[in-house]
Amino acid sequence: MKSIYAHTPWLRQSEFLPYLVENRINPELYLSPEPFEGITPADLKELRQTLEDNGLSCSMHAPFNGMDPGSTDRKTVELTNLRVSQTLRLAEQLNPKVIVFHTGYHRKLTCRKLERWMEVSISFWRDWLPHIKNRQSIVALENIFEQEPSIIRNIIDGLNDPMIRHCFDIGHFNICGEVSLEEWFSELGSCCVECHIHDNKGKYDSHLPVGEGTVDFKLLQKMLDSYAPDSIWTLEAHRLEKLKRSHTVLKSMIQNLELESGINKTMLL
Repeated sequence: MKSIYAHTPWLRQSEFLPYLVENRINPELYLSPEPFEGITPADLKELRQTLEDNGLSCSMHAPFNGMDPGSTDRKTVELTNLRVSQTLRLAEQLNPKVIVFHTGYHRKLTCRKLERWMEVSISFWRDWLPHIKNRQSIVALENIFEQEPSIIRNIIDGLNDPMIRHCFDIGHFNICGEVSLEEWFSELGSCCVECHIHDNKGKYDSHLPVGEGTVDFKLLQKMLDSYAPDSIWTLEAHRLEKLKRSHTVLKSMIQNLELESGINKTMLL
């Protein structure tokens, strides 16, 4: 059975967790900067107990505002290191399967500046690799404004470590992607450990429920099945009612996938 996760803001756990527990959905804990100072040992113990009692795991989504691993600006570097440190310390307590980080890439980078940005980004993550390996949670770099896959591919190849992988966000791709889905997955699919699933109409990152925008989820499902069959699927609905609608559609997608897989296996016998 496919592992399903769902975007769960740290500060709104009480709103999301009852539905997740009831439907056996694992939380992807989104860490905006605010929670770090207020998290107590009691909070962590309660969350760990809830997950353990219900046979659930978790993933984590690090903060991203103001962060850029490829920056050379002193204040940006300090903030990025602080947020990575805070996120990894929290991960030590919760053992998430994956920790998602944005790359920090933006379109204004010229070719020369982009090459330098990638070098700095690779160096940044290389410095953090020993700490990442100690926690045994895979770090997945998520596409945001990337138009094509080579930027993330170059960072992953530059680090050459299985603890640094890719989180593919179909909603961001639907807005910013300038290559086909097949081309993206042919280059990065083998590195994909997680997929963020939400919809939009190709212009705004509106995080609509699955099926309410223009994303070709049938093709996405085919790519994930072919290139990243073990990846976790994370519903990124930012409101509970949208999560419920997405979950209903996703369950149908998974059932159809398993049915088709069963038919194909039967035909091979």
